[in-house]
Amino acid sequence: EGSDMEGEPLGDGDLDGGGVVMEDLMWRVEKLRLEEQNKKKFLKARARFLPYQECRKWVQAWGGRWETAEDWQDWIAMGEKRNPYIPSRP
Repeated sequence: EGSDMEGEPLGDGDLDGGGVVMEDLMWRVEKLRLEEQNKKKFLKARARFLPYQECRKWVQAWGGRWETAEDWQDWIAMGEKRNPYIPSRP
């Protein structure tokens, strides 16, 4: 049971391309390491918001859609705030 090659030493022809496989494996490991590093950096990063004056211009450009803080909170609760640079609680 098992393969026909069990217990037989590898011949020289069996190692052809081993360097290519190892190179590919090293590339994949490095890629995963960099992706993990980037994910950690992203998760640690704080949100970046526009300066107050720029946020104010953005809100005013919406034409007075919100009259009160309650209107703003209702809009946020509906999931409508699509601009990641404007804080949900200005």
